[in-house]
Amino acid sequence: MHKSLPERIRQVMAELDINQVEVARRARVTRGRVNQWLNGKPGGMSADAAFNLADSTPYEARWLATGTGPERKIDTMNHRTPDLIRYFNQCDERGKEHLLFVAEREASYHRGGG
Repeated sequence: MHKSLPERIRQVMAELDINQVEVARRARVTRGRVNQWLNGKPGGMSADAAFNLADSTPYEARWLATGTGPERKIDTMNHRTPDLIRYFNQCDERGKEHLLFVAEREASYHRGGG
């Protein structure tokens, strides 16, 4: 199931730790347009906005605009990413929770939070 445009924009904002103003700047649209995306208003994301946002993020333009195709650009992935995904998918729920816990802790060290 594909994520809705509001879900995709919220994901981008959360993962990149950016606000609506920054999304608007990167997509070269108004803050009001970003607000419309977040509220699920008709119109969707234009190709120009999707490519503008993709140019400054690790996300694919097609995924940003439509929710289809790969979410992330391949060149932004670490060469070990496929291994990590494979191991994660092989785990039961307890193992997945543990891997996520470890990853969150490691990420917090790099953000200066740990």
